[in-house]
Amino acid sequence: MEESTSKTKKKLRIGLLLNDYQVSFWVFKMIEILSNSNYAEISLVVKRDSEKKHNSLRNKFWNNRNHILYVFFMKMESFVFKSANKYVSPVSIKSIITCPEILTKPVTSKLHDKIIQEDIDKIAKHDIDIFIRLGFKILKGNILNCSKYGIWSYHHGDNKAYRGSSPGTWEVLNNNPLTGVTLQILNKKLDGGNILLKSYSSTSPFSISKNRKNIYKKSIVYLPRKVNELYNRGEIDFFKDVNKLNNKPSFYNFKLFKTPKNIEFVIGVFGIYTKWLKKKVINVLFNEQWIVLFKYDSSTKMGDSLYDFRRITPPKDRIWADPFIWKRDGCAYIFIEEMLVNENKGKISVMKLNKNGTYAPPQKIIEEDYHLSYPFLLEENNELFMIPESGINKTINLYKCLEFPYKWEFVKYIMNDIQAVDSTVFYYEDKYWLFANVRQQPKTSIHEELFLFFADNLMDENWTSHPKNPIVTDIRCSRPAGNIFVKENRIYRPSQNCAKRYGHSMNIQEIIVLNENDYEEKNIDSLLPNWSKDILCTHTLNHKDDLTVIDALVKQPKF
Repeated sequence: MEESTSKTKKKLRIGLLLNDYQVSFWVFKMIEILSNSNYAEISLVVKRDSEKKHNSLRNKFWNNRNHILYVFFMKMESFVFKSANKYVSPVSIKSIITCPEILTKPVTSKLHDKIIQEDIDKIAKHDIDIFIRLGFKILKGNILNCSKYGIWSYHHGDNKAYRGSSPGTWEVLNNNPLTGVTLQILNKKLDGGNILLKSYSSTSPFSISKNRKNIYKKSIVYLPRKVNELYNRGEIDFFKDVNKLNNKPSFYNFKLFKTPKNIEFVIGVFGIYTKWLKKKVINVLFNEQWIVLFKYDSSTKMGDSLYDFRRITPPKDRIWADPFIWKRDGCAYIFIEEMLVNENKGKISVMKLNKNGTYAPPQKIIEEDYHLSYPFLLEENNELFMIPESGINKTINLYKCLEFPYKWEFVKYIMNDIQAVDSTVFYYEDKYWLFANVRQQPKTSIHEELFLFFADNLMDENWTSHPKNPIVTDIRCSRPAGNIFVKENRIYRPSQNCAKRYGHSMNIQEIIVLNENDYEEKNIDSLLPNWSKDILCTHTLNHKDDLTVIDALVKQPKF
């Protein structure tokens, strides 16, 4: 019955608002996904009918005189970073769409376009579900109400911090570690429509072109995902979440950003290359090494001051990171990623830790031809299992302990053909819930998108992907950082903040809703690497009974 219903379900009718059939490459790829999908079809193109004006080189220079340095810099970057420039290179979409076209000459002003009523009447006859704005100026008038679910439009920036022009630019010039992408349903407010999705990425610190590439590449899939979600979940459930996302008071308290003027650009670029030079000097003078820290505390409260934690520092030729605890016969065993610096390939080792701070040197227990880390542990039917990170192999591996703690055997791949990192399993409401960061787009950051899967049994062959995947799209809190734990009937998920750099710091997220149809979490606390001058990062947290372990990246003088 469900299969028959799915086959007869009508695809969502998509309209495109274009200036030209020549679009940026990222737009082409996005439209291609929609055109080839089983949930949407391109049903109408509304194209701006305007004459192309030819500007002489002299006129172009004069029009851009106040920000000529920015224009010149971007031309230079497009030459140096050709792969980054690929995503804004022009491509024709005529080869992938076959649908009616309406030409319109809007009533235009400096910032706004208003489509005349005669053309609005023509557009209305096509019964469009969603318009996607890929051209025109800021739209006013009845066109905003001309499709069932509104006009969807990208704002390539965080609409709470950067409204205006020059996407991906000011974040670099302002040395802001975060660059946002906002997908919204347009209304009369500039960049202030109803938000469908907000994403946060790490800013590319030394290149505007690379920063733009990151946000445009992600934009290829964001909009199709939301269209697919609307199709699968239905209007009521979909817009219930949209309304929930937009029902809080929201104010914009920054200036309206425009193309950088010459003096603004000079100041910004000076800051960029000062930061670059500082990083180079630090790399010459210091080494970085991951270490393990621990604290025994008989109180029931988890946490307390990080400066009280005692250090376990490895030899200089290796790192120890991602500590997980298992206790047996009153003894604590710390499972870690151990990696020799000159090999750059992690393996899983274990050390026995005594309450007085002494420990037995780590012993290797699992090694593959590829990198392993994050030795997540769980028990089922009185048997101990491990799911170490094996993302480079595009698998999620499961191992079973044969003789604790040193003898393990490979059991199976929980999932294949998936680039997932830091898989973290939580048993709740008679189901196994697997959290992992997943990379779906090649060469994009794996730190940004948290996916959730569930199954009735750890050995299930097919885990179900949560309908709201990715459940978190935010580099500040998506990537797992240790065991999910319960305190006083509240569920907490440690997460990494990778905005400034990979594994910079941690958060405690409280899981508010966890079921087969919905997921919600909120931030409770942050753990920053501020307790010692030599600490640069901390990115794993685990707790068992009276023992808490974390890791930290420390800098050490080379000379």
